Amino acid sequence: MENELDSIWKAAKNQFKKEMDPIFYETFFSGTRIKSVQGDTMTIEANSQLGSSLFQGDLSGLIDNVIRNVTGTNFKIAIALPGSMDSVASENLIKTQNKPVLFKDAHLDPHYTFENFVSGESDREALQAALYVSSKPGGVFNPLLIYGDSGLGKTHLLQAIGNSIAKSHPGLKVLYISANDFVEQFVTFVTGHQGSQTFSSYFREEVDVLLLDDIQFLRSKEKTMETFFNIFQILVPSNKQIVCTCDQDPRLIDGLDERLKTRFAKGLPVMVKKPDFETARNILLTKIHSMDLKNCAFDDDALDYIAAGFGDNVRELEGALNRLLFHTITFGPCSQVTLSIAKEALGDIQGAKQELAKPSVSRIVSVVADFYSLTPTQIMGKTRVQQIALARHISMYLCKTLLGMNYSEIGKAFGKDHTSAMSGISKVENMRETDPMARQSLDELKKRFVK
Repeated sequence: MENELDSIWKAAKNQFKKEMDPIFYETFFSGTRIKSVQGDTMTIEANSQLGSSLFQGDLSGLIDNVIRNVTGTNFKIAIALPGSMDSVASENLIKTQNKPVLFKDAHLDPHYTFENFVSGESDREALQAALYVSSKPGGVFNPLLIYGDSGLGKTHLLQAIGNSIAKSHPGLKVLYISANDFVEQFVTFVTGHQGSQTFSSYFREEVDVLLLDDIQFLRSKEKTMETFFNIFQILVPSNKQIVCTCDQDPRLIDGLDERLKTRFAKGLPVMVKKPDFETARNILLTKIHSMDLKNCAFDDDALDYIAAGFGDNVRELEGALNRLLFHTITFGPCSQVTLSIAKEALGDIQGAKQELAKPSVSRIVSVVADFYSLTPTQIMGKTRVQQIALARHISMYLCKTLLGMNYSEIGKAFGKDHTSAMSGISKVENMRETDPMARQSLDELKKRFVK
């Protein structure tokens, strides 16, 4: 068992060594070891009182993560000094036993880094803000909010921030989670945890950098938003960094707590836009390079075809490349991918993509439903809940402006009479004239139908 513990600690120390200054590493990790493992508790022996305090304080998050990576087990970590293991370990265990196990599966993906993020005009501001926050977490831009359509690299930037901070500030505890993870864990906590620690105090004690993906999924969840606001009020005044992503400007999200909208506005909101052609082409080349493929194996016209046809969404761009590679391997190996081969492999997808982009009543209802986190059934139904009724009226307005339908046709499509359609569209037209935020939302919706 002792040799096994030595092997585990040797592997762990190799990881620690990569994360910190060599002198710092030698000072605090020389002569340390895993003293024992009992059940789910691992006791690590520090080399000094100061080292013990550091292991239980600033470095505790790093030690937890490294031990979990090396062993594949969520050990409770106790810290001991030579000759005084029992008292230090017991004290640490008492503290640990009162803490809920939250977000135990949360982790950063090491593949998301700033080095492999391809930037252009569309996301330069967001990249600069992300780099600044990674170098000075908890500083001026707190919170940082990155927003934009799905598939444009927001999650890549968010995780790159976390990986950069974890490397340059190894003592900071970084937590990356999605809003859905947050909601699920909050519900589990309030229904099942009986300990003394509150959900909010977990973040006070265990989190220095909070990276929260897709905050639009917090909307209309009153208790969850209240808890997140409390966490916000704990972390930001303590100079602990918060970075969030969202699929649109949160100030435009119906059902999001107004206090949260205000806090985000006081931080730094930056938008990620669709990449231009050159950026899309560079992303494609980077992806080809990362797959150990030669750029010269792809004809320039083929690359241009993929970048132009699928470049407004990074996920679609990568998916198109994968589909093309599968086609060349399965249906006809070739020394060079030409334009004709690319069209043969991707033509059906491109045609379907263009067909889906054409406005239609069902397409408009689907896009509006997605924009407001509703379902098409809700919009086409009869409920008069304000948010759903507004989405219905906006759908009618878009049918008029994009499809040129008259009031009778619109009313019939939505199961209403022409006067109801006229009234709903009139309300939206009035909002567009008097409310700048409503106008911005309508313009954003229209862009989703323009190729």
